[in-house]
Amino acid sequence: MNDALYLEAERTLLGSLLNDPECAAEIFQTVRADDFLHSDHRAIFEAALALFSDGLSIAPVTVAGRMGGDEALKLCKQIALVTPTSAVWPEYAAILREGAALAKAKDSLDKMQLALHHGDDRKALLAQAEALVGVLSENDGANRRRTASQMAQRFLSRPTGVRTFLDWGFDKLNQHIFAEGREYIVLAARPSVGKTAFAWQLASYIARTRRVTLFSFETDEDQTIDRMMTEQSCVDYADIQHWNIDQEQMTKLVRAAQRFGQSKLDYVDAVGMTVEDIRAYIVRYRPEVVVIDYIGLIEHHDRRLSEYDRVTDVSRKLTVLFRQQGVIGIVLSQLSRLGGNRDVPQLTDLRSSGQIEQDADVVAFLYRPTDIDDDDPDRFRTLFIAKNRRGVCGEIDFLFDGAHQHFTQLNTDWQTIEVDGQPTAIKMDRKLAAQEQDPNEWHDVDMSQIPFPEFQQGGKHAQRT
Repeated sequence: MNDALYLEAERTLLGSLLNDPECAAEIFQTVRADDFLHSDHRAIFEAALALFSDGLSIAPVTVAGRMGGDEALKLCKQIALVTPTSAVWPEYAAILREGAALAKAKDSLDKMQLALHHGDDRKALLAQAEALVGVLSENDGANRRRTASQMAQRFLSRPTGVRTFLDWGFDKLNQHIFAEGREYIVLAARPSVGKTAFAWQLASYIARTRRVTLFSFETDEDQTIDRMMTEQSCVDYADIQHWNIDQEQMTKLVRAAQRFGQSKLDYVDAVGMTVEDIRAYIVRYRPEVVVIDYIGLIEHHDRRLSEYDRVTDVSRKLTVLFRQQGVIGIVLSQLSRLGGNRDVPQLTDLRSSGQIEQDADVVAFLYRPTDIDDDDPDRFRTLFIAKNRRGVCGEIDFLFDGAHQHFTQLNTDWQTIEVDGQPTAIKMDRKLAAQEQDPNEWHDVDMSQIPFPEFQQGGKHAQRT
């Protein structure tokens, strides 16, 4: 860092504030007080910001009056005098933020070296490394603003052709949720409904073509791979748990393990991890999609916080993390006990914090419908997309095969029939759809041999008919 140039940048920005209050709002949106490394200059900036917040005029006299002392007035007048114009402040703001970031990075490195010298443990070093990553990954405030002209130019400069969204492996889910990157997607359910199995089935499919990381806060590596192999091979989960495996089942498991081993999925035993730990992992390994199971178990450095305050802060940090790093975040959440006799969850049922509802781009609830007249009603599940900033809200029906940890999409589309001579829209009966779609029938399919794209996007899940 050029110290002389940085010092000039500090003075020029302050001189622009003192000489031309019209640019104050933009300057305050672009730089912060901690970008000023010299304490006298930082004090002038903070005094000017306080005047601006109070709706008072900014000038050498008023700023010095807020600071107190003749020396402050002398310094303010000197800075204003040596600043000939405020037109160049954006260039100096960029120099200031770059210099401040480098200075903070050097400070973090010095602390890391000191920790190494004193023989501190790995956790202390990791905390310093995370602080360094945070400093270097901070967004430049000047880049937050876009004019309408710039936005229109960006829109028209998009590459031609069809936009590529995340393929979820279920064609109806593809028609509802459009994810490209930076999305915060919440999957919520009550315990024992199957949200973890559903999330892992999505993760297994997505990992065929994209880098996926699964952060598991409550399921260890052995249980995770057991359940994934069950879903991949159609070998009963109970048989895998007790390792009661015959030759035919072993053949299926070997094939499933070979396919799974070629995927781009990473598992992380996340017990005890904070959002900062997750950020450090994402920065290092660059996944495209992350699955977090679940938000209520993410640790916070301040253990004095209540559960509500902890989850609120965690949710806000996840929002920033996904946007800054450009990853798709699938975050699992639990529900509070549903009130009344209803079985369909609502946004207010999200457990721990209402901030999750505010932050998420998509909120989807997985629940058991109770209006099914069937010998085995427990196998039916409905995914209710209650919030969707970019796509379509609605319901998607599934069958859940618990023995094999597998979800199968049901074809329960709305159909138009005549009732008393009038066209009426009805939804196909879920029981009838299930009879037409036996989830226990498996066969191998080469997706390249299927000529219809709408079936091809069904992927692995389309193999089970």
